[in-house]
Amino acid sequence: MQFPKILIVEDEFITAKDLKTILEKEGYTVTGIAGTGEEAIDLAGQDPPDLVLMDVKLNSSMDGIETARILRESTGVPVVYLTAHSDREFLERAKLTEPYGYLVKPYNPAQVRATLEMALFKAGIEKRLAESEARYRAIVEDQTELICRFTPDCTLTFFNGAYARYWERKPEEMIGTSFLDLIPET
Repeated sequence: MQFPKILIVEDEFITAKDLKTILEKEGYTVTGIAGTGEEAIDLAGQDPPDLVLMDVKLNSSMDGIETARILRESTGVPVVYLTAHSDREFLERAKLTEPYGYLVKPYNPAQVRATLEMALFKAGIEKRLAESEARYRAIVEDQTELICRFTPDCTLTFFNGAYARYWERKPEEMIGTSFLDLIPET
């Protein structure tokens, strides 16, 4: 059985060590502890974690929210924030990175465990959904039959490559147009 891998991003040494102890007691594998955003990005690239536990305030050129944004865009790894800051400004900025949780210090081991379990469960569901969508899209795109979807007013909202090739048009020229405009008049 493979245990989930967690990267801790925390610039307070005592807090980071406490989190590592809590996580390892719960069966998680801690891939590393980063004290800066730059170090977190480097560690995540070396040994990709299943989840990042991220402090919002870091003593580095980028804070935890900016670091989480970069990690999310480059790796898609889910992030759970851990911070003493719960004011509106931080919450609004943090929401834009689509976090999987937000723990406010002081934390307790049960809160950490429950939040990480829920975040990992949600990440697993989203991964399976994305894989399913990719398989479906590949099936539809590989079809030689013309496939399209349109609204009741005949506006094209989706079509496969065969449909675009048949009409000898680029997809960007067709989305949002009426499929009736493609039919020649008799």
